[in-house]
Amino acid sequence: MISTRQSVFSQLLSVFRGFSMPGAAVTALLCLPLFVGPMSAANAQDDGDGPPEISFTRAAYTMNEGASATITVIKEGEGAVTVNYASADHNNTSGPAFDATANEDYVPVSGELTFGHEDATKTFTVQSNADHDLDEEAESFIVDLSLPPGEVAELGIRRTAVVVILPQL
Repeated sequence: MISTRQSVFSQLLSVFRGFSMPGAAVTALLCLPLFVGPMSAANAQDDGDGPPEISFTRAAYTMNEGASATITVIKEGEGAVTVNYASADHNNTSGPAFDATANEDYVPVSGELTFGHEDATKTFTVQSNADHDLDEEAESFIVDLSLPPGEVAELGIRRTAVVVILPQL
């Protein structure tokens, strides 16, 4: 079943793909959390049944070139769980920002987050590289969540997040 939030996100994403000016699309992408809202463990609705669900708190994160961003992952539900995360080049063909390249535009990350029974949030940091190109557009890459083999949990609708690197002005 597709949630209302996922439906709204899909509709907004299709609008973003229609932008002919990358700068305007980045502005629209930055407003995305206003439409779909951040998720938090406090506003998560859990009926107590089933395995915990793991998601990013936002569909998109931003950072300035040469800076870092803190990415937050939430666990909805009870129980201990481990989740893997990894960055990847976006391979963006029509979205609001150009593709960022690992090791050139950002420092690739991967690792695991272990939630204890009572833990609701965990974070990790991503770092962009400053290349001092003043004639550059916004660039993006993604971070993905995955479950280790045998892990009893589910990934939520925000299992992939876009990270937008804003150019230096």
